[in-house]
Amino acid sequence: MNQSTNTSATVQSMNQSTNASATQTLDLLTKSLAIACDMAPADIDTSEHLQVREFLLTACAVVVVLTAFNTLKSMVKRVRNHLKRKAKSNDRSRKKNQSTKVTPKSKEAENDNGTDTHVETTNNTIDTHAETIKDGKGGEIYEMMIHFLQALLTIYSVINYWYHYMPNLDGKDARTQILCRATHMSIMPLFKPVSISMWPALMPLIQLLHWTLHKDKALLNYQDFVLPGTQPFQFNWLSWMYVYLVGICWCVYMVATVVYWPLILISSWILIPLVYSIPFVCLHLPVQVLNGRWACCRCRLGCWKKSGVRKLSDNWTDEKRKLAEHFGIPEEELEKRARDASAESDSSVGMLTLKALTVLYLVLTVTSMYFLPVYYGQIGVYNDMVNAFQMEFGFVPVFEFVTIHFDFQFLFRWPDTLRLDFQIVLFFSISLIIFERLVAVVMVIDEYMQEQQWTVEQKHYQPAIWMVRVPYWLGESYYKLFEMGWEILVMVYALVACLLYYLPYRGLYKCFQSEKKYPFRKVDLWAVKKGLEFGFYDAVGKSGWYIILKKVFKKDRKKKLKTLIGSGLSAKACYTYIKNCEEKKNIDLSGHNLTDAHIIAIVKALALETNATLSYLDLYDNSIGDVGATAIGKALETNATLSNLNLYDNSIGDVGATAIGKALETNATLSNLNLSDNKIGHVGATAIGKALETNATLSNLDLQYNNIGDEGATAIGKALETNATLSNLDLESNKIGDEGATAIGKALETNATLSNLNLFINNIGKETDQTLKNIQKYKREGTNGYKQVEGMNIIINKNII
Repeated sequence: MNQSTNTSATVQSMNQSTNASATQTLDLLTKSLAIACDMAPADIDTSEHLQVREFLLTACAVVVVLTAFNTLKSMVKRVRNHLKRKAKSNDRSRKKNQSTKVTPKSKEAENDNGTDTHVETTNNTIDTHAETIKDGKGGEIYEMMIHFLQALLTIYSVINYWYHYMPNLDGKDARTQILCRATHMSIMPLFKPVSISMWPALMPLIQLLHWTLHKDKALLNYQDFVLPGTQPFQFNWLSWMYVYLVGICWCVYMVATVVYWPLILISSWILIPLVYSIPFVCLHLPVQVLNGRWACCRCRLGCWKKSGVRKLSDNWTDEKRKLAEHFGIPEEELEKRARDASAESDSSVGMLTLKALTVLYLVLTVTSMYFLPVYYGQIGVYNDMVNAFQMEFGFVPVFEFVTIHFDFQFLFRWPDTLRLDFQIVLFFSISLIIFERLVAVVMVIDEYMQEQQWTVEQKHYQPAIWMVRVPYWLGESYYKLFEMGWEILVMVYALVACLLYYLPYRGLYKCFQSEKKYPFRKVDLWAVKKGLEFGFYDAVGKSGWYIILKKVFKKDRKKKLKTLIGSGLSAKACYTYIKNCEEKKNIDLSGHNLTDAHIIAIVKALALETNATLSYLDLYDNSIGDVGATAIGKALETNATLSNLNLYDNSIGDVGATAIGKALETNATLSNLNLSDNKIGHVGATAIGKALETNATLSNLDLQYNNIGDEGATAIGKALETNATLSNLDLESNKIGDEGATAIGKALETNATLSNLNLFINNIGKETDQTLKNIQKYKREGTNGYKQVEGMNIIINKNII
């Protein structure tokens, strides 16, 4: 009888024994090894292997537990912040009722307190310790040593497994030898010693791949997707050895699993949905529910998120006002009292989810072994596969400890007669001593490498990174499919909620409205509708159906989708984005609804005080206020590279403008500054004017659409008498009257650099208008005592008198 006949007989006998006794049903691993290696099931030992469902559910449980912990932490934080606000409110009320006169704080002092509060909040949101690349002398060496040792332990376990568990294949045909070795290698990660060390060794390389692929993408791509984080570890000789060690090991595993690729393709119609359903139900759904994405209702102000309120800004100011009236609070308090969801979220959970999904390649490979009999002409295996994936929760965990035996006779006899707890202490003590000495040796090697100037760049890691591209791609694809499934559930949930709540409620609302009697309180129907709409936008993200929709819609519709869909950019997303592009000279962050918290994070990430590369920063069309402008101004005092700063169309007032003006007194690089369409008054303009008296670099200043008035214009005019660098000054629509315009005109008599002056749409009278026209003529000709400036241009053709 030939080898193929023996194998077929083995398969048939196994099927017969399975049908004969349900209590003796063979597990997948035993059955697969028996078929592949042409052995009796009784000779196969898989007791130390994890079953597929155990492996998959364990990965799901770890992520869900960590997410639950994060949710509990955010709830505690919210309660603590609420108690703090309540305590401060009670304290203010108590002081107000006291008869002792309290000296009010100045506006600047109040702003300083606000700045401190924003800085503290932002610092709490951004874990700079976790995001900062270490210096390579201490923590980085220890961390990389752990990853490297995990990889070595994995290799050691694999070699030992191969030596002890691989059967003798002498006399077997070539097909059996190849299939048996491939099957043993494919299930190797399920072997418990390998499983414990393999995934901690692989995950940093997966994170490096994710960071490499996503770090250079646009800022909006950082929203509602797994943040790439910052550089996961330092590039040096040790990390280079680590990534290639892990990458080569994974390549060996991939080559071994090539045998099962045809089975994966043949069974994909059932395997892919099956592997999709379990992590979707047991991982993705619980994580999203714990993160609060299921809550579309915005019936209370505490349910509204700051990012949702910001979506009502600018073009929808009337909607913002209506929402504030609905909740009975001032419009300026609406965003302050909304929930800061970004401070409660933890992006590391998303990264952990993505890492966990990389195991799906292994799961697909192992589950395809159900179809191994296909290679022998038998395909009746679907019932066995479905039964094996039934989730059984009625188990009792049992922990059993055994005595540890080591042969250290050349040093001392291992005290195996001691109690187990003493042996454990001794084992860890020796392990720590060995690890400490290993780190010391590595530190010596690292110092030598630095002396020899042996450097490793990112490009040297690319081959190793692409070695793990397949499992990463599969995990990322499943993540996007999970998001699509989640969004379908959200749409169904929203539709049912509207049918059960909104339609009956609207009918009842009409009845209440006609009688002017409400059962609880008057509820604005518009606010309820808008809350449900924005709650739905927040529940969906940009990593699901949006990927398809953005290719279908036109450009203007696509821009609206970018603005509305998703939970908004967090301060940490901005921080991560800037850290990943800190070597760029030009950064454009216009039109992203950035607030003061975002700006503090950006300044922190750029280390703007000492940044040596950035020359252009565009912050046009955001929601930056005095706190953010103050942070920028403080950084500009010492920055030595930034030459162009665009703050057009924000909410900067006198305090922020004063901080920027103070920075201009010492800054020696900024040449273009755009502060148009803000809320700057004469105080801020006066500070900027004072700075212009000594500033020697600024050549273009745009202050149009502010409110500097005559006092601010007079201060700027005084500065122009001595300023020798400013060539373009835009003061359009600033409520400047004859007094301010005259002061500027007088300064032009001695100024020899200003060539373009815009005073369009101001309160300038006809007489002053004519005087400025004459000055323009004198400047061009260099007559009547005015210093000549060729092409001098003064725009004053329209006023708002």
